[in-house]
Parts: sequence; C-alpha cells; structure tokens
Amino acid sequence: MGPRSHSVARPVSAPGSRHDSRPGSLSYLRPREAQRSAGFWGDAPLLSAGLLQSTSREAMAAPQVTVGTTTVDGQTLFYRQANPAQQAPKLSVLLLHGIRFSSETWLNLQTLSKLADAGYRAVAIDLPGFGHSKEATAPAPVGQPAPGGFLKAVCEALQLGQVVVISPSLSGMYSLPFLFQHSQLVQAYVPVAPICTEKFPATQYASLKTPTLIVYGDQDTQLGEMSLNNLKNLPNHKVLLLKGAGHACYLDKPEEWHLGLLDFLKSLE
Repeated sequence: MGPRSHSVARPVSAPGSRHDSRPGSLSYLRPREAQRSAGFWGDAPLLSAGLLQSTSREAMAAPQVTVGTTTVDGQTLFYRQANPAQQAPKLSVLLLHGIRFSSETWLNLQTLSKLADAGYRAVAIDLPGFGHSKEATAPAPVGQPAPGGFLKAVCEALQLGQVVVISPSLSGMYSLPFLFQHSQLVQAYVPVAPICTEKFPATQYASLKTPTLIVYGDQDTQLGEMSLNNLKNLPNHKVLLLKGAGHACYLDKPEEWHLGLLDFLKSLE
C-alpha cells in the first residue's frame, strides 16, 4: 500500500530555525542575517528591493519538511520527509531512532533539512510504539531482532527504492535483520551504536559488501564499543569517532556528525 500523507497547512520548522516564530525559541541567524534583521528596527539601513527579492528566492528554494502516515503490515506509521528543493534526489536516506527519541529528533537537529540541502531525499519514521506511531504494534519485543521484511515493507510503502539506513541504538533490532536479509536494498548503512549486533556471527557480517559508516562517541564505553567490535567485521566500513560524545553522539556533537555523514554520502554518489 502506498504512503498516505496528511494535508499540511505549512512546512514543519525545527525549533530555533529561521522559520520558528514561537515565543522563547532561539534564533540561529548568521551575523550577516542578524545585521539585516536589525535594519528593520534599529539605525541600520533597510534592505534594498534587490536584497529582499534575493532573500525571498532563497526562502522559496529551502527544503520543506512535510509529515504523513503510511500503513505497514496493518500498522499506521508516522513519518517526516524532506526533499531537495530544486533537483531530483541523488539518493534516499531512511532515518530511524533510539528508545528515547523519534523522528522529531532529526527535525530538531536539522538533519532532515541538511540532507535535503545536500540533494538527498530524507525520510524519518516513528518506529512502532514511539512518537506519533505509539499505537502501532511492534513486530518484535524490544531488544529482539525484528523480521527483516518490516523495513522492506516500510521502504516499499514510502517508495524509497535502494536506501541508506541511519540506525541509532534501539533501531538496530530493525536495521540489522533488514541489512542481512535484504542487503540488495541497502545502498549504505550508518549504524550509531545499535543494539542487537551480538546476535549475529562474525561470518555473517563478513559476507556483506555494503558500504558502512560506523559512528559512536568515545564516552560510550559500553554499547558503543561493543557494537563497534561486532560491526567492524563488515569488510567495507569506515569509523567516525566523535570525541567527547556519549551514546547519543549526534546530539553531543551535531556539527561533526553532519560533516561526517555528508562526507560519507558524498562518497556514494
């Protein structure tokens, strides 16, 4: 069954983004933009018509994050999506999440918009039992590998085709079975200290040629290091170590995370 999208009155904006006008929200204006903003209220000159038109064009070209739902195995799953504004996507990226998080994490971190800015289709789902998919029933208990066909069905419902899978923590129970059972659908794999790595033998890892970026924080001395020891049996892997970061290393070091991720994706083009 194909994806069913909610009608969206306006783009979803990350808290603190330029489009977030809620009280108390942070404003991440670059210095030049801050000067332009001050011009409307202080002594600085107003923007010229040409600059206003240029700014308007830039805003129109910015990727928009939309939301929707899709049905997989009879369960309704929520997702957020960002597409490149002015080109066909170079590839598709599926973002999963950990036990304390949801697709909103990737919205707030601006990972969705950064991926779309770089020319990729980015789709973040709320896994069954989490976020806006809280009513959906998971295909396996937490901590046990789910059927690999679950993410296959997700990719088919969302028409992702061959996909790059970003998989932190809890989501390893979904991504690893998908990787091993349907590797032909996985263009690349980005595990971020996932669970369930110990449930598969080294020989099974060694049989795959999928390009892999193993990500973990050097302060994550338990799951991060344990998952690394198993994942490094994947023959075609690189390691991105985020220094000073814990288990949710992408939150602790967002700039390094985005730079490393985008560099890896660039190598796939």
